[in-house]
Amino acid sequence: MSNYFMLTYTVSNIGHDRDEHKADSVRDDIRDLTWEKLLDFEGSYHGPFYGWEKLDTVDTTIKGSISVGDGWDDEKQKIAIKAITRLFTKFLKDHQARATTTVIYCAMLISDAGESFEFEVTY
Repeated sequence: MSNYFMLTYTVSNIGHDRDEHKADSVRDDIRDLTWEKLLDFEGSYHGPFYGWEKLDTVDTTIKGSISVGDGWDDEKQKIAIKAITRLFTKFLKDHQARATTTVIYCAMLISDAGESFEFEVTY
């Protein structure tokens, strides 16, 4: 069973000004990610996702479907956090954007998984 999701994120430079390019590169990679590109990644990064669509009119917002099982709301949220963290960490690693330079703040809502929740992704 899959659930609809909406994810919004902010990629922030928390390091020196000279590291701003790392956050910019990560932000660009996430912005340019399409469902087709996600399917092409080695290592099955698409995992529990069954769609990935960037909204045209709202920056840094993605919608789609995700398989999070039939457990409790907090279990569903943990599965989603793990999947997003795995995917976003790939971009952080690609640009050597470590926890001392870049953080991705996320807010997510999943149908039938309780209230919206927030989390951070760092590498």
